[in-house]
Amino acid sequence: MTKIIFYIIFFFSAFSVFGQNPELKDQSEVELESELIDAMQYVVLEKYDEALEKLRDIKDRINDDGIAEYEMAKIYFSMDKFDEAEVFIKKAIKKDNTKFVYKTLLVDIYVKEKKYHEAAELMNNNIDKYYFDRKKYYQIADFYQRAKETDKAIAVLNKLESKTSNDTEIELYKFNIILRNREYKNALKLVNKLLKKSPSNIKILEKKALVYRMMNKEKDAEKIYNQILDLDPSNPNALSYMNAVKNFDRNEKDYVRGLIPLLKNEKLSEDKKMKMLLPFVSKISENNNLTDVMMEAANIMIKQYPESAKANSLYGDILYNSGNISKSIEYYKNALKYNKSNYFIWKQLMTIYTLNEDWNSLAEISENAIDYYPNQVSGYYYAGRANIYLGKIDKGLEFLDEALDFATGKYVEEIKLMQASGFIGKGNLDRAEDILNSLEKEFTANHPFYWELKGDIENEKGNLDKAKEFWNKSFELGNTTKRLKIKLDK
Repeated sequence: MTKIIFYIIFFFSAFSVFGQNPELKDQSEVELESELIDAMQYVVLEKYDEALEKLRDIKDRINDDGIAEYEMAKIYFSMDKFDEAEVFIKKAIKKDNTKFVYKTLLVDIYVKEKKYHEAAELMNNNIDKYYFDRKKYYQIADFYQRAKETDKAIAVLNKLESKTSNDTEIELYKFNIILRNREYKNALKLVNKLLKKSPSNIKILEKKALVYRMMNKEKDAEKIYNQILDLDPSNPNALSYMNAVKNFDRNEKDYVRGLIPLLKNEKLSEDKKMKMLLPFVSKISENNNLTDVMMEAANIMIKQYPESAKANSLYGDILYNSGNISKSIEYYKNALKYNKSNYFIWKQLMTIYTLNEDWNSLAEISENAIDYYPNQVSGYYYAGRANIYLGKIDKGLEFLDEALDFATGKYVEEIKLMQASGFIGKGNLDRAEDILNSLEKEFTANHPFYWELKGDIENEKGNLDKAKEFWNKSFELGNTTKRLKIKLDK
């Protein structure tokens, strides 16, 4: 209710429906105001269809200020119906061209529709109505650049420059637009102009080196980076580039070892260090020679950023890919402790607990994952799997039913396999067989868990020899779980 009252107060303070003394209003005007309040209540309650119906009914009875059309445009905008939003905001502007808030909404609509030229033109034509805000000029320039109108983008920045004096920031913004448009010669001309004023400006020198790299003039870029290192021996961008040049023809292990000084460089950001290392994480499982040097790198990262989710996750990934799966758990758990927003880490832990057949831990982590990510199918799947193996079959089947609400493609088949396991546990073999028979043959032919369940059904029927035949097939297809080994030893 408080939210509704606030919205209505804001509505009437921002726009006067009638613009007259309340004592002079007649009964029809009072009723119209009441209908507007009803419409706004529907908006606050997100009952958009009812709000639109109300606003359509009253829009032609309100004085010509476009407020009803504006509110309708906002509703359509919130519903991602940008065509309709554009139609109604233009009607509002036609009724009252003085309200700047209408034009601001139209700019937002144009951006959503990727009509960057129209957005830029509208903002540019109204730029003098803004308080002096360079961000607006940059935004207009960006829109023109996206519309591939570089000349107009530069013109806007020239207009901004005329309002300031000797502003290097604006020149660098021009540089970014020219570079994005791949006008390398013009970009080089601009940075050379800036360097005449500030020949030792490292930021501008880095821009010049970047242009040379984009032009594939690596030797020229190298000269600039050496110049930067003369001014700042620990400059991370220059060091990173020079290290890459030096190690270009070396093997992966030596290349990573060459990164160690950069990882120790405190001027280099954590994100840049992560980008250097990530390409080699997945290669550890293919190249055992990388393990030691990657562990050395990970130790540097974890020492520098002990409470970083990224550093802990990196350490976990390196351990996992080097085969030390149990140890990786500690670092993945640390990563979640510091940042719960990376669902990959949740999923990695669920995968590890499944591999370890640690059903108690899997139940705990998967149910916690559901609390944070209620729309992720894997959380429900793993929760169902854990509970079934813990003997809490009804609870497990409930989780699997919820998983099916979100599942698509082959994940549906995986969930049904787990459901079949649950029904075998309940002694409902007919239901389990029906599920297995409903699965695609292409999916089941080489699926080890499918053949394990086929064996489980035969075992429950008392056909141990047939059961072992299916279990052996499951084993041959790669099922090396503890539970299968116990079954095969019968």
